[in-house]
Parts: sequence; C-alpha cells; structure tokens
Amino acid sequence: LSYGQRRDIGGGWSCTPHPSGYCLGGANWVLQSNTHKVVLVGASAVTGSPQRHPKNLSLAMLQHADLAILGDLLPRERDVPGAEASRPLSDVCTGVSQTLIR
Repeated sequence: LSYGQRRDIGGGWSCTPHPSGYCLGGANWVLQSNTHKVVLVGASAVTGSPQRHPKNLSLAMLQHADLAILGDLLPRERDVPGAEASRPLSDVCTGVSQTLIR
C-alpha cells in the first residue's frame, strides 16, 4: 500500500499506512471502522531529529483517535549515538499533545 491508501481488511475495518519518517517503507497505521479509530505508532523520526527518510512523520492521523498504541519510541545507540533516551519519547509526546489540542 502507498501512504494514505485505504484498504478494507474485513469485519467493517480498514487500514491506512502513514509515513513514520524513520526508514524506507516504515509506516504507522490507522485501523478504522464506522465507530472506532485505532492508531498504531512504531519506530518514528520526528522533525528536528536526524531524518532517516524523506517522508516526514505524520501526526495528523492521531486526531479523533479512540486509541493510540505507541511503541519503540526510544533510540537505539546504534541509530543515534549519544542520544538521550528520554528525548525521542518527549518529542513524540509533545507532537501528540499539540496534534490533539488542534
């Protein structure tokens, strides 16, 4: 699937990949039915961090989510030498907060 391309997965649910900004083919996912919206956020690179992929992380997908599942938000030393462990989590949480306020 391409980013933003919606696919019916059965049972009244669809899935849509959104750019994670982390790596080639890396995606965060929105699972949506007529009544629920679930967002799955994995390894992602936020604006201002060392860009790993030309497609920037899309946080707009978090708007109106009933549930957001966040994972793999801390850097691995081999990915970001000398990075503070709490910084990426803080950046993502700030982005999530700003998006939900809109």
